[in-house]
Parts: sequence; structure tokens; C-alpha cells
Amino acid sequence: MSATPPPNIVLSPASYEDVRRVQLGLGCSETLAWVLVRRGVTDVAAARTLLEPVDVDSPAHYGDPFLLGDMSAAVERIRFAIEDEQPIVVHGDYDADGVCSTTLLVEALEALGANVRAFLPSRFEHGYGLAIETAELLARDVARLLITVDCGITAVEPIQHALDLGLDTIVLDHHQPGEVLPAAIICSTRPSNYPEPDMCATAVAGKLAQALGAPYGDSAHELEAIATIADCMPLTGENRAFVRRGLRALKRTQRPGLRALLSACDTHPTDADEETIGFRLAPRINAVGRLEHPDLAYELLRATDATAAERSALNLHAINDRRRQIEAQIVEQAHAQVARFSELERAHRIYVLSGTDWHEGVVGIVASRMVERYGRPVIVLGVSGALARGSGRSIDGVNLHAAIGDAHEFIVRGGGHAAAVGVTVDPNQLAGLRAHLAAWAEVYVTDEHMRPQMRADAVLAPDDLGVALVEEIGRLAPFGTGNERPVLFVPAAMACDAKAIGADKSHLKCRFELADGTSAPVIAFGQASLIPELAISSRVDACVTVGMNRFRESETLQLTAHSIRTVPDEAKSDGPGMCETECSIACDERLPVTELIELAAASAAGEAIDMSASEPALEPLLAHPNTVDLRHHGCGAAHVARLLTAGSSVLLVVADVSRRRELLPSHHSCRLIVCSLVHCPN
Repeated sequence: MSATPPPNIVLSPASYEDVRRVQLGLGCSETLAWVLVRRGVTDVAAARTLLEPVDVDSPAHYGDPFLLGDMSAAVERIRFAIEDEQPIVVHGDYDADGVCSTTLLVEALEALGANVRAFLPSRFEHGYGLAIETAELLARDVARLLITVDCGITAVEPIQHALDLGLDTIVLDHHQPGEVLPAAIICSTRPSNYPEPDMCATAVAGKLAQALGAPYGDSAHELEAIATIADCMPLTGENRAFVRRGLRALKRTQRPGLRALLSACDTHPTDADEETIGFRLAPRINAVGRLEHPDLAYELLRATDATAAERSALNLHAINDRRRQIEAQIVEQAHAQVARFSELERAHRIYVLSGTDWHEGVVGIVASRMVERYGRPVIVLGVSGALARGSGRSIDGVNLHAAIGDAHEFIVRGGGHAAAVGVTVDPNQLAGLRAHLAAWAEVYVTDEHMRPQMRADAVLAPDDLGVALVEEIGRLAPFGTGNERPVLFVPAAMACDAKAIGADKSHLKCRFELADGTSAPVIAFGQASLIPELAISSRVDACVTVGMNRFRESETLQLTAHSIRTVPDEAKSDGPGMCETECSIACDERLPVTELIELAAASAAGEAIDMSASEPALEPLLAHPNTVDLRHHGCGAAHVARLLTAGSSVLLVVADVSRRRELLPSHHSCRLIVCSLVHCPN
């Protein structure tokens, strides 16, 4: 298999009764109501709370810092260190969360008069987390208190060694602890009584700053937002409030470093949103830790001089460009390696790819690219000297951490979680590792695992498409992990005017024409390869997100297509109950309305009924609580598709079965009965 097949589009069952109640209660579009109900929001009051503007300054949105582990003990120990003028070291990590949390905490402690400095480990010199050698170094430098941020919860031996050397430790972390906790004061989301278990380390550092009574305003809030998004924390509950508050701070940031970095990304601070952080700021901060020393990012965030900040920002920008180049080279070499596989190797359900001097700071991103392309777990290793170091990424439902645990005899070191792992391997053991994982995957990686899925939140009906829908959906922001931008399914659109765009002509630009004649421009990143297919069949099913394209001073509606699947232009054969000729109102086999209502009750089983007829005698049926009148909508097919994808059985009453049946979805998992106002024996 050379590439993943098109994804299965999944719309989970939902109650149309709930949808109607939410829609009427909010006065919103039916599309937004479907999104809310499919996301579990079926109560009108809860939906209204979710959509209304949040007072991000209200304490009601934030938990009590003193519920976070040993917070009281941490505050007491830090206050003693400040009063006793003891040197304090804040030990962070080399990613965006590690750098931001270190910055926030050092600034908070400095404001309280502490003798504090930062220590950020190099990925290449120190590795992840607190090392025994680092503890010895800090103890020699006469540090008396060590505070780890974004690491430390599993550093049992290094922290014990630090304690033996007279160095007390406070751990601020958000990672999963091991079976044994370190001998330290622990302020971590796990274990803890804090109600939000999925905060990033920067938010934990902010809680400590609050508990200490340190200044805690915009300069801290913007760092919390950057780290929450960069570390892929779920944007629900308190995290949602963190990001909303932090984005407000970022729009008016006074940090010369952030202003300079935004400028390097061609973004004005007032235009900053969650995508600015996720696709512009965070990658540049993370790139430093991947290729260089994270001190460069720390210095940018702490810069006070605009000129120096501009130099630092341009340096981070250049490092990120270099990261992209290195990544592209390794991706190309990895694809070439797969192309050389034997037929047996290509059928393996886990790929282990390796190359000489593949950069260990980039292999994790490369593994993600390989998973996207080949639809199976992938481990990518860079061989340097006597060791091969790398990262693995998995697919939904496959525990890659369990896989490397099963293959422990071939691995020097390994760790991580179900979706992502880091491993170190003796190059001489690579063949054995590949064979062992291939055998493991034959048992634990199924065909269903390898068939990608794309979950959609609603079927997009043409009459909902417009700027108003973009604004409605925008009320659910900020978007990210756990609160993804709603994906809308567009059935049987016509893709017109397709062309390749971008510097490498890899992106697809086209226009979707919908059933009622509505059209909208579409951009599909990385999907220009579909153009030959679209030339054969321009009818497509697509999953899209809606937004606005901003160009200079104008804004226009734009769809971003995340999945496009061509639908063959095949003539549909007549199904059961189809008339051989067009139905006639004069037919003597007409079905009385009373019988039609009985049929509706029996066949729809209490679910909604869609109407597209114009017969005056339908008033009794139109009064039925499960009836929806779609006359004059011009897009009944999309509304029927909504019900079918929700799992509803549908009785569709139309004036012309033969013509209308052609417009309806051809694949559905529930019962669809199509009848006209006449009852024909055919």
C-alpha cells in the first residue's frame, strides 16, 4: 500500500428532536444546532452559556491554586528562600511549554525579590528532564532550591541525588507520574485534587505565581495561551478561559520579543488568534529546541530592547525555515525508503524507518507525516554512531507504547504514551525490531485501524451557507484540541474551475456548486493531486470548515476542504418501489392522507418526516409534530441527508419519485422510504 485510502466520513447518531429544540431555543441555524447536539450539548441553557461571551476575568472560570498538590508547602518553601536570600534555579524544558513556564515563573519570582535564574536543558547535551549531572552542576553552583517546570514528576533518582547534595526540589509538572513519586514538594496536575487535570506546565506555574501573590497579568496570561495551544491541551473548561484571556493579552502585548516574532510572521498583534499561536508562534519557539539551544527562545521572550528582540525573532524565523528544510529532506528520503520495500515489507502494519544522521530533533514531525501518508504507526530513527534515536507516532486505537514495551529486548531506552513514543536502539538490533513489531502489529493493528476516519459535525445545507454561519461557528472559538473547528459534510457538490496553486503547485483551488445553485470558493491544502480525478468526475463528497479569506482590505467566504472524494457519475438503477413512469395526480391508486399519516407513524417510528410535496390535502400531515415542510427550500436533499446521517428513518413524501430519488444519498445505514401522493403497485 503506497498511500492511505480516502477516509471514511463519520457522523455520529443524534436526536433530531434535540436539534430542533436547540435551534428554536437559540434562534440559530440548523447547522449550528447539529454541531452542538453532536458535541453533547443538548440543553438550551448550556448551549447559550457556551456561545455567550465569557468574562475571562471572572474568578468563577478558574480553580483554586491551593488545590494543586502541595501548593501550600511550595509557597512556604519559596517564601523562606526569598527571605533567606537562597539562590533558586528554575529548570525548564526545551519545548514551547517548557520555555514559557520557565519565563513566567522566573519573572514572578524576580518581582518578589528572589535570587533566581533559569536553566533550560539542551535536547542534545542534557536530554529530556532533570539529569543527575545537572543536579550536581546546580548544587556546585550553590543553588539551594530547585524548581522544575514541565518535567520532574518521573525524575525520582535525580531529585533524590539533588536532595542528598542539599538541594530541595519543588516539582511543577503536568505529565503522568510513575509508580514512585520523587522526594519533592509536588505541585502537579497528577496526582492532585485540582479539577482540571489537563493544564499545561505554564498554567501550573501561573497557579504558583497566584498563590505567592506575585504580579499575574497580561505578561503571564499570554504565555499561558501560547503554551496551552502549543502543548495541545484540550480547549475546554479552564483551558478555554486561559486561551481567551491570553489571546486578549497577546493582542496588546508589551513584550518586545512577542511583538517582534509576530512581525516576523507578518502578523499584527491585533490580528492574533489561536491559529497565529498554533501555526506561527509555537512552531518557531519549538524549532529552537529541536535544532539549537532553547536559551535562544527564552532570551526572546525576556528581551526588553526592541532592536535586540527583532534580531532574536529573525533568528528564530531562520531556524524554523532550516527545520522545514531538514524535515522536507528526511521526509523525501523516508518515502524513498518505503518505495524500496519488498512487497512483504510494504504490507507490514508498522513501519520502522531509519537513516544515517537523520536529525533527532525533527524525526518526530517526520513520523507524523509518514503516519498521514501510510495510515499505520511509524517509528523514525536517526542513526548516529553507536545509537539510533528517534520517535514514533501511532494511529487511533493502536497503543504504540505497548508495542515498544513488547519489543523491549531490542530497545536501549523507550518511553512515551499510546500515541507517541521516543526510543533509542542499537543499530544492530534494527532488523530484529522491525520483525518483532511487524509480528506484533499483525495481531493488534487491524484493517479498520488503518482505514482513516474523518468525523463531521453536521451536513451543510446550502441555505445555511454564508457569512452568518461563519460568525455563528466563531462563537465556539477558540478552536484546537478538544474543541476542533466544526467539520461540515458537503454531499454531492460539483467541483468547478479546479487548479493547482502555491509555490510548489501542491494545493488545490476550486469552487463548489451546491444543489440550490449556491457556490463558494474552496482551498484544499496538499490536494492538487486530485485534479486529474476531478477532470473525470467533478461530483464530490467533501468535509470542509467554513471561514473568511482576508486579502488586503476585503474579506470573502471560503471553504477549506480537508477531505475530497470524487463520486462516480453512474446512473442509479431504480430501487424498490420505484415507478416505471412518472407519477400522476390523476392516478386512481392515490393514497388517502389518513393512511399516509399512519404509514408515517409506523415507518418513521416516531422520528422526523421530511416533506417536499405541494398537495393542498396535506394539511393534516403538515400538522404532525414529526413533519418538516421543505417546500420552497430548494435543497431538500441536504436536509434528508442530515436525517439519514443522524440515524433517523425517514419517510419522504414528494410529487415525483423518479426525479427526486436521483437527488438523494445512495448510501445510508437506516431506512429511507420515498413515496409520492399516489400509491402505485410498482
